[in-house]
Amino acid sequence: MSRTRRGREADRAAGDGDSPSRGEPSGATGVVIVEPLQLIRDSLEAVVHGAPDLEVVASVGSACEAVQAIEQHRGRPRLVALISLALFGRREALWLISTVRQRFPACVVLACGGSLDPVSIAAALFAGAQGYVDQSAEPESLVEAVRRAGRGDPVLTGLPPDAPARVADVLATLGKGLQLLTPRERDVIAAAGKGLTSREIADRLGVRQHTVAAHLRRIRRKLGAKNRVSAIGRAARLGLIPTDQETRYGG
Repeated sequence: MSRTRRGREADRAAGDGDSPSRGEPSGATGVVIVEPLQLIRDSLEAVVHGAPDLEVVASVGSACEAVQAIEQHRGRPRLVALISLALFGRREALWLISTVRQRFPACVVLACGGSLDPVSIAAALFAGAQGYVDQSAEPESLVEAVRRAGRGDPVLTGLPPDAPARVADVLATLGKGLQLLTPRERDVIAAAGKGLTSREIADRLGVRQHTVAAHLRRIRRKLGAKNRVSAIGRAARLGLIPTDQETRYGG
């Protein structure tokens, strides 16, 4: 929890003896902010805190902390997890979105990020997010996006005019079981998921090592992944490779 959050809780405790204690149901929609960068996390917290009908119940920087916070506040009548797509690593954003939807179905997930491509946004929606709000949106728009998500409304806020249609196209592709990756790219990411190095993948597929590296760059770009581990995890959760390969590789 950030120092800002602790200070606000102390202010409320000092100024209002009748405020509900932590963990008790409240009339306000509870918001769990999940953002790895402290500066952005504090900014999101300040924006949401300014809305009288929203309450930041937790502000954390990792997926594991997020699961713990949602577990702690799952009894609230309305709970929204505002999850940054900048979470990478073994427990990255798509893993967290999918986990929250499976373990806490009453908790609404709203993905957020900065100037992301339609594929990344569509992947978040496909994983179970109720919507997406860009972090560059005006504070009022961001707050309204959280409200709408809490009501169960679909949300796409802060995107360029043509972006929603492009997101819908990618979602349609995923929904029909079509593949975002070419057959060769699927071969490469499947081999990577088994723990093979680029040289080993090249030997197996009968191509040059620099060709494998080029495929991996395109795969990361298409999946909005920061690195190879993240790409394997996202490919597994989108059904592009068997999920057990993600486990073997550790992504």
